[in-house]
Amino acid sequence: APAITSFTSAASPITAGSSTTLTGVFSGGTGSVNNSVGAVTSGAAVTVSPVSTTTYTLTVTNTATTPATATATVTVTVVPTPIITSFIGGSTTIVAGNSTTLTPTFSNGTGSVDKGIGAVTSGVGVSVSPAATTTYTLTVTNPAGSNTTSTVTITVNSAPAITSLNN
Repeated sequence: APAITSFTSAASPITAGSSTTLTGVFSGGTGSVNNSVGAVTSGAAVTVSPVSTTTYTLTVTNTATTPATATATVTVTVVPTPIITSFIGGSTTIVAGNSTTLTPTFSNGTGSVDKGIGAVTSGVGVSVSPAATTTYTLTVTNPAGSNTTSTVTITVNSAPAITSLNN
């Protein structure tokens, strides 16, 4: 009788436009997968590139006088690509000792800024007071692990020094 040991996706979720592989391990018959995948071999991976979340069904059928089948399903979840709309400094040039605000605007993922800032929320500014000129990197990562980055540099100028008080 046909038997399916496993039917798995190498990755889920995946980012829109990317692919993953499906692998079925089965015995006692020939295997096929729906959604235009077709015939499959036990233990051999097949590549799929769904444009939206898709459930695949592996069907294993034997050739006995009274045919028997076994089925298993796996769902590949497709998530959108992370997008950074903007990453700006309130002032990109400041005087040492002052601060400015970095404002990230992004979607389809979670945002994080380096240099010890950490997690950020889209549209919510974060105050920074770099002691020297610093480039900050915003990374936005979607649930599939795909990411995109953007940078902003804050230039820090020395405070003017008063050398004499001649009245």
